[in-house]
Amino acid sequence: MTIYNYEKRQKILNDYLKTLNDIEVNDRNIIVLKEELVFQFHMFQTNIDVFLSECFQCPLDCNKLIELYLGKADLEGENITELEKEDLVLLAHIKDVTNDQLPLDKETIQVKLKRKIFILNFGLIGFDQVGKTTLFEMISGKSKKVEDLINTHKKEITAFPPLIINLFDYGGAVMENLSSNSPAPFLLEKLRNFYLYIVVTDSTPQNVTATKQMIIPKLKKLSPYAAIIIIANKQDESGRLSPDLIEKIIGERTYPLSAINRVSKDLFNKLLNEIILLRREQIQEYECPFLETRNNKKLDS
Repeated sequence: MTIYNYEKRQKILNDYLKTLNDIEVNDRNIIVLKEELVFQFHMFQTNIDVFLSECFQCPLDCNKLIELYLGKADLEGENITELEKEDLVLLAHIKDVTNDQLPLDKETIQVKLKRKIFILNFGLIGFDQVGKTTLFEMISGKSKKVEDLINTHKKEITAFPPLIINLFDYGGAVMENLSSNSPAPFLLEKLRNFYLYIVVTDSTPQNVTATKQMIIPKLKKLSPYAAIIIIANKQDESGRLSPDLIEKIIGERTYPLSAINRVSKDLFNKLLNEIILLRREQIQEYECPFLETRNNKKLDS
């Protein structure tokens, strides 16, 4: 029997969930408490967000969750004919979690989550030939190719313990795909959960307009809590819009640079340093319970 009334469908699910232990239902989120972990299901979906219990209601916007997909599941021994197939799969997954039937053991999940708290992803975003790679090369560190994305490289910055910064430089073909009407789901998944998007424009009217219309909205949808800054590059060339005008057009904080000049290198490094130091101060201010452990390097094993 197909249910088109979502309120009725939700009520049936809620009534069933009340019969299970250690489960809370909040609006359309289903919370399963399992010792040091919190599993969050979404009503009418089958993906699971997993948090450390200490992090679940923390106000910091760390990338402190992982997603699990349990695949197919059957709700054996149950006959709830008023629910749709996907609802039964959801309930089966909830029972799998309560019975510790997970693709990873709980200790492995905890270690992964504790590491993620202190890893920040920064992405250099923008169309081809705007100067992303030149800026990328201004940052000290060994560049490593990202194997599954064309002309994409990564640098790991470890100069600000306990934080580790992954700085990504995405190739022009990747950015063309992102700006298209149908970006590849694989790429969108790669660009989720970033702390900072550094959006580079060559400061021409055409590029600024395309960046505003075709890139910025997608980044905000992918990672709503991420910070976005605009680099108004190539300011030393003719026919460029001023940083103030670009900031008004795009609506995000904008910084002028000329990627080939030494002063710009110092300014870019200073900008990144300030952002990283601010994040470290936030973690200390909120007294992250894992900060001391991280500083003692007990999470690196």
